[in-house]
Amino acid sequence: MVLSENARSEIRRLMAQFPQRQSALLGALFVAQDEVGYLSPDALADVAAVMDLPVSEITSVASFYHLYRFSPEGRHVIQVCTNISCQLRGCGRILDHLRRRLQVDVGETTADGAFTLKTAECLAACESAPVMMVDTDRLGPMSERDVDSLLDQYAHASTPSASRPRLAPPPVAPQTSMILKYIHEPDQGELEAYRRRGGYEGLRRALGMSPDGVTDEVEKSGLRGRGGAGFPTGRKWKFIPKDPAIPRYVVINADEGEPGTFKDRTLLEGDPHRLLEGIAIASYAVGAKQAFVYVRREFHHARTGLERALAQASGAGLLGHNILGSGYDLDVVVATGAGAYIAGEETSLLESLEGRRAMPRLKPPYYPAVKGLYSRPTVLNNVETLCHVAWILTEGVERYRQLGPPILISVSGHIARPGVYEVPLGTTIRQVIERAGGMLDGRPCKACFPGGSSSAILPAAYLDTQMDYDALAKLDVYGSMLGSGALIVMDDTTNMVEVVARTVEFYRDESCGKCTPCREGTMWLGQVLRRMLAGQGRSEDLALLDSIARGMTGTCFCPLGESVPPAIYSSLRFFRSEFEQYAKGAGGVPQAVHA
Repeated sequence: MVLSENARSEIRRLMAQFPQRQSALLGALFVAQDEVGYLSPDALADVAAVMDLPVSEITSVASFYHLYRFSPEGRHVIQVCTNISCQLRGCGRILDHLRRRLQVDVGETTADGAFTLKTAECLAACESAPVMMVDTDRLGPMSERDVDSLLDQYAHASTPSASRPRLAPPPVAPQTSMILKYIHEPDQGELEAYRRRGGYEGLRRALGMSPDGVTDEVEKSGLRGRGGAGFPTGRKWKFIPKDPAIPRYVVINADEGEPGTFKDRTLLEGDPHRLLEGIAIASYAVGAKQAFVYVRREFHHARTGLERALAQASGAGLLGHNILGSGYDLDVVVATGAGAYIAGEETSLLESLEGRRAMPRLKPPYYPAVKGLYSRPTVLNNVETLCHVAWILTEGVERYRQLGPPILISVSGHIARPGVYEVPLGTTIRQVIERAGGMLDGRPCKACFPGGSSSAILPAAYLDTQMDYDALAKLDVYGSMLGSGALIVMDDTTNMVEVVARTVEFYRDESCGKCTPCREGTMWLGQVLRRMLAGQGRSEDLALLDSIARGMTGTCFCPLGESVPPAIYSSLRFFRSEFEQYAKGAGGVPQAVHA
């Protein structure tokens, strides 16, 4: 036995939180990893023994996720984010500097055992690019000088962790409307401050209404899901069966991972009680007695704040048994993700929450509203959506609709003031860029992803398009959508072939491998693009890229694979000349790659 009795007790505590013990598996594996340093065979065996599960099952699940370690690493683990927003702001220079300073390559540990160097797909902190994480500390924007200072501090074990640098929130224009109004107030995460500003009045009002009345209110507001699909929230809730004898669940996706998206992390860190209020209202509306918040593992600060807020709300009778004397009971459980972007797909998230590999289910019959978590009716919403719900029940439908309705946009890339901005739905891309301070260094805009890396790339000619579900979907550009509300802006120095290659590689690395078009298509696209960038392009490469993308369109098991063709189609259409240059071989490769 390698796990202490304290670790075993913690695993048993996690198991008691869930209707089925295997749901505690991801958290239990982190308990073992945190104590031993990695998931050794003995540690896996101990977890299996405590949870009464086969070692083979434990190992199979652990091997699927990025954040579990199966060999020893350094005393400190450094992760450098290398995705699009950080790529645009110079993460390559930071990574190269770390290689030289530490004298190791990615995946290696320094000779003294102090540091292990890794890369990360996206740390959901794009507003502070280039970003890195040391252990649980997220840091940025980083420069070479910052790296040197940081390494010196971490190399000395005597340096108190409290004195080490943290990621300071970037300057954001004053927010005057709703969701972000108090987001940067230092006490907004405290129950007393949240209630002083009107918090939990929406829950009080909801509990005085019928569940159907609450659902009708949300439907009248016009709120659409802010996780990417944009499905009407009230209508989704109405799909839940009404039979009170059937257990129902609410699941919150706080595993934000699409490159360019960081609004949910911002809300979790700055306003956790608003999320909890929204969860309670949604759960009451659909008759759920238990809700699960699936939080991304890297969100250490957000998780700590959320658990503190949960304890405060439960202690004040706002969650738990007999909420506000209404007779309604709700248990909220914070669960953990383990590094799998595919868990953003709703059925994959349910699989992960049940303690299995995050692989999508066939729909039907596994449509979550009918057969979701533990094969019971389940509502899935993301963090922003439920924060809107709390506001709507507090201030009312008419006031909400007068504000646009509002939407949060994560703005990053070559922009003067990256950050989260609240704007009325229908604000143009150009207006959002102006709200964020305009283009960095005054350079002209070349292109943007309007809805995260899964949306089509739009050239500057489309900047007057409205940031709206229907306006973007109606463009004559395949895959144009509002998506996750992540606007990644690129200036005229950007190498579009590099950007598309990095986009493809993200989806390649995050593919669960279940279906052939996604598993093979992303790999082939990545190989062709990297070969072109290496000066080995061929005249037929553009047709090959288009052919592979078409083979993936409409053929993938879930939306992850379908997220790749929009970047291929749009870049080949709008920036074809850059691809044609690379197709010439070594003679077409630019002397400098800016992206």
